[in-house]
Amino acid sequence: MSYYLDILGNIGIFMILAMSLNVICGMTGLLQLGHAGFFALGAYSAGLVSIYWQLPGLGMVNFIPGALAAMLVASLFAVLIGVPCLRLRGDYLAIATLGFGEIVRLSLQNLYFPAPPALLERGVERIGGATGISLPVNAQYGSWWFIWIFVIITYVLLVNLKRSAIGRAFLAIREDEIAARAMGVNLPYYKSLSFVLSAAFAGLAGALYAHKQLTLHPGDFGLLRTIEVLLMVVLGGLGSFSGAALAALLLIGTREALGQIPYIGPNRELFFALLLILMIRFVPNGLFGLKEFDGVARQLARRFKRAREDEPHG
Repeated sequence: MSYYLDILGNIGIFMILAMSLNVICGMTGLLQLGHAGFFALGAYSAGLVSIYWQLPGLGMVNFIPGALAAMLVASLFAVLIGVPCLRLRGDYLAIATLGFGEIVRLSLQNLYFPAPPALLERGVERIGGATGISLPVNAQYGSWWFIWIFVIITYVLLVNLKRSAIGRAFLAIREDEIAARAMGVNLPYYKSLSFVLSAAFAGLAGALYAHKQLTLHPGDFGLLRTIEVLLMVVLGGLGSFSGAALAALLLIGTREALGQIPYIGPNRELFFALLLILMIRFVPNGLFGLKEFDGVARQLARRFKRAREDEPHG
């Protein structure tokens, strides 16, 4: 049972990651390949806060400072990287953000931090580097239900953002930057805002990941992590937070299910790739397109009503 609950927690973290990447890639239409870097910054920030600063007896309340630090650090780096990078377009922006993600990973691989007092007493002088960092055992707040509370909060916030004036500005930029500028949309401001919001929620996902895994390694935040999340966004539908969440559920669940099948388990990545090719071939616009759950439900209800009306009465 604990195995399935662990998978449920992983699905929740990837849902937040996919929805956060959907802000900039799906809504604003900017191809960003450094998302794993913001995920890593959030995870390490929350982890270091837990290592150096924890108030005894407060339990999960100690997660709040770490999560805030994770979102703040990721947002600050988004501003530093976003201001120069968002002047680029298309493939150039993708390459620049890809470089940022790799710089973060390599920096964490070669960056060391002073050991906390508990480890100094054991003769350990520093932590980090290629071996990563380990959080205290009492910092494990990443229960599946705790993660899913933040999944729901993230979904509600981002769907409401999409339907606000800010969200409409993001979508206008995605459709046509020249037309958006002609309508009075401040392109640099809204592009930077989408970059920061995307990074902040990626930092939150990183904080949840740190407090679930308790052990962080730089290798966990490579390019393949970004590609995996980007695949969820594309499969769910660019601009659909419901689709991104559902795609995360399907992809992570399918991958784990394939691992349990004899003979397929050792080669599950091959079957997983073939399954993805078929899904993208037959669902080119994603599972939800630009719609959310309520829009899809209304569309299905109209189709059902129309079918009932077309039935011969006798």
